[in-house]
Amino acid sequence: MKRFGFLSLFRLVLILVSGLGFSMEIQGQDGTLDPPGSIVGETFTRVDIFTHGNHSYAGTTPLLKRDYDVILISAGDTLRTKTDNNGRFSFSGITASRITLLIEPIRGTSDFPFSGTFELMPGENIVLVPIQREPYPEGSVIQLSNQPLMTADGDTWVYHCPVMSASGYAGREPGVEEELIGKLIGKPGVEYDKRKRLIYIPNERIRRTEVNGAYVFALKPDTSE
Repeated sequence: MKRFGFLSLFRLVLILVSGLGFSMEIQGQDGTLDPPGSIVGETFTRVDIFTHGNHSYAGTTPLLKRDYDVILISAGDTLRTKTDNNGRFSFSGITASRITLLIEPIRGTSDFPFSGTFELMPGENIVLVPIQREPYPEGSVIQLSNQPLMTADGDTWVYHCPVMSASGYAGREPGVEEELIGKLIGKPGVEYDKRKRLIYIPNERIRRTEVNGAYVFALKPDTSE
């Protein structure tokens, strides 16, 4: 009787352990776990450029950029990187959660630091950070632009593409596809008016967030509100 009771208990333990292992294996393979989040960001200052001769209007560029220190704080962890020559930066393998992004300008410049906290969504997130700075001296061929980066048309955000970039000022007019915002073109609901150089971003399929003047777009389709 004692022998029978011990064998029965042993078999029951084996069944429970096997069932637990099977359950854990299914949970890891059923696709319910969210992928980690990543950020690809761009810093810029939008300016107007004028000719040297008669000081006439020449164009607007988002590509006046510098090297910045970029700091990301997530769940108590601190990650650091720097912007590249195009003003871009990236982080990957981040747990989707509420994060804080800090951008520190170079010492001795007139640029202002940026700080913003937002919800990082699973998958890729685009972050556009207009860097504020002190105005240029009066009479300078470069002046801060009054053209808005983003406006609203009802529930649709409208991105105003620049007339020309820094490379365009040298004689080449690049397509908006070369900007990070170009990643949104072709996404469900997003429309690009090439003639007017406007991108229409509805509140559908793409989660949009504005924080302290920066714009965040989550590209994973099922993360929209």
